[in-house]
Order: sequence, then structure tokens, then C-alpha cells
Amino acid sequence: MAQQERAIRTRHAILKAAASVFDERGYEAATIGEILTRAGVTKGALYFHFPSKQALAEGVLNAQFAEVSLAPRVCKLQELVDTGLLTADRMRRDPVVSAAARLSLGQEMRTLFGGQAVSLWIATTEKVLHEAKAQGELLPHVDPAASAWIVSAAWTGVQVYSHTLSDRADLVERVVSLFEHLLPSIAVPAVLSRLVVTPERADEIVREIEQRARDEAERAPEASRPSGCGRGCPPTRSRPRPRDPPLSRATRPCPATRPSRAAARAAVPGTDPARRFSRCAGPSIRTSLRRSKRLGKTVSTVW
Repeated sequence: MAQQERAIRTRHAILKAAASVFDERGYEAATIGEILTRAGVTKGALYFHFPSKQALAEGVLNAQFAEVSLAPRVCKLQELVDTGLLTADRMRRDPVVSAAARLSLGQEMRTLFGGQAVSLWIATTEKVLHEAKAQGELLPHVDPAASAWIVSAAWTGVQVYSHTLSDRADLVERVVSLFEHLLPSIAVPAVLSRLVVTPERADEIVREIEQRARDEAERAPEASRPSGCGRGCPPTRSRPRPRDPPLSRATRPCPATRPSRAAARAAVPGTDPARRFSRCAGPSIRTSLRRSKRLGKTVSTVW
């Protein structure tokens, strides 16, 4: 278990270091040496998790979705807004999300990665809009697939402009303005009036994510903690069940004393008591009985 946790931490450190280098240098200018220096790991450890620089970039692209994951909302349009606000906030603070945006855009990146990240964002948005449509949150004429493409493209354009003009300092406010323009054209009035689309909403979502991470961290040691009283006492170890000592010849049950067989012999007329006795006696006594019979002596004499 400890080795597995160490491997997870190593992989996470490599991804963070690679994301920061990709975000600052770009994919072509990034070097494995600089990533190793920032991650503080050996070359063997890096290549154990990621066999190439392209695999590192793909790992960063895949990791961005875990960084912006949310608990499901009852209102799916609110879930769409919360995801957009959280991504905008993370893009200013988290190198993984920021680097993923840089790796996703550009024609040369499409040649390397095939536009997979952009397609995944469109598919994620379309899924949420389909759920919103099923719950009656969208206007009748709205097509979830077409709206997902427009929302994703508009959000990306806002991000690029904000990055170019203000280094994303106003990205959350710009995303709020984007939703204020787009939502009235797709949401029914009753749902639109209940949506919370403000910059303060982004701070609430961040606190929710941090609280969930703390709760999971508190539950993890309890699940892996060995049994004990919980007050610093050493854990109790399960001891093997002691086996019963082997039976000696004197205490070993004799097959002749079993009720069924003994009752069967007692029911047969003319059974020799000496023979019944010899079955439960030791080997030396049985031998003496046989010799006594050959010599014409009685059992009582030998005994």
C-alpha cells in the first residue's frame, strides 16, 4: 500500500512539473531534463510512468478533467455554469489546466494529439445539455449538440482573448459575461431566473472542492488504518487459532466403542467377549490374548 501511494505521488509530481514546463515553454521547447529537475525524480522513475515526451503531454491533457470535476447538480444548467467558472479559476492557478489549454490549441498540436481534448470538452458540454433538455431546462428549439459546439467555442475564444490581453487576470469575469449573453437564448425563463452566475460563485465552488478533498483525505487513513482502539494503542494483530494437541493412543477414541458398531456386535448372539475386548485393547494385549487361546488358557489368566 505504501509503495502504491508513493508511485501515485511520484506520477502526480511529474505531471505537475511537465505541465508547468509545457505552459511556460510550449511543447516543442520543453525538455525532459527541465521536467526532471522540477519534479525532483530520476529519469528511470519518469520513464516508468511516461515513456516519451508525447506521453507526458497526453497525460497532462487527460489530467485536466480531474482538476475541474464537480459533484453532479440537480439543475444541469447550473452545473454547466459551475464547470465553466471552475475551469476559469483553475486556469489562472493550476498549471495542469493552463498547460492543457495551450496543448489543445494550435494546428501543430492537432497534428500531434488529433484535437482529442477539444472533442472531449464538446462531448462533455453536450452531455450536460442533453440532461438539461430531458429535465425541461432548455427552450424547445434548442439543439444540445449545436449549442454545445457554440458554448465550447465561445468559452475558448474568451480564454484566448483574456490570456492575450490580461494574462487571464479577468478570465472569471469574462466567463460570467459570456454566460449572461448565452443563457437567455437556451434556458427557459423559470430556470434562468434561478441560475447563479457571478464571480463570487467561482469562489464558492473552489471552497466546495477544497472541502471535499479534505473530507476524502480524512477518510483515507481510516480505511487503511489497522484495527486498534484509535487512541494511540498498538494495532491488534490477528493471531492464528491454537490447534488442539494431538490425541495419544490412550485418549484416541476406539472405533469399536462407536455406538452403532458396538450395538451391532452386542446384538449378534455368541459373540466372544474376548474378541470385543481385543478390538479396543492395545496391540500387546491383543497379542497376549491370541497366545492364550493357542495355549488353552483363559482370558482372565492372561489379564
